[in-house]
Amino acid sequence: MSFQILKEVRDSLCSDTNITSKVEERNIRVGWQESLVAFPSVHITTVVERDKGLLGFAHNNRRAVETTIQIDVLSRKSLQEAVEIGDAITSRMLQLGYQKVGDLETYDTLIRCHRKTLRFTRLIYVE
Repeated sequence: MSFQILKEVRDSLCSDTNITSKVEERNIRVGWQESLVAFPSVHITTVVERDKGLLGFAHNNRRAVETTIQIDVLSRKSLQEAVEIGDAITSRMLQLGYQKVGDLETYDTLIRCHRKTLRFTRLIYVE
């Protein structure tokens, strides 16, 4: 389920012109690579995925999947750029049915950039 969810999120962010006008599509990545891409960049990862069998699971495999996604926005230009990209992503994620459960703005001293970290959760029913 994780791959499907990450692909859906990435595809949705890449299809949103409000986001791709701020970040090149090739810089919207699932996971982390050994080397960073150009800035600004967006990195999508799964934080938590919980499966819970529902009534009748033994007969129909119906279950609820709760997924928490973390999206990191990296910018060397400014914190304002990271926040504006984060706001565009938040808007898109809410349209997809996710709830925002946290965000944080920091300066990453290791890679010397501004970082906006966003977390979203969603409950999906699967059969």
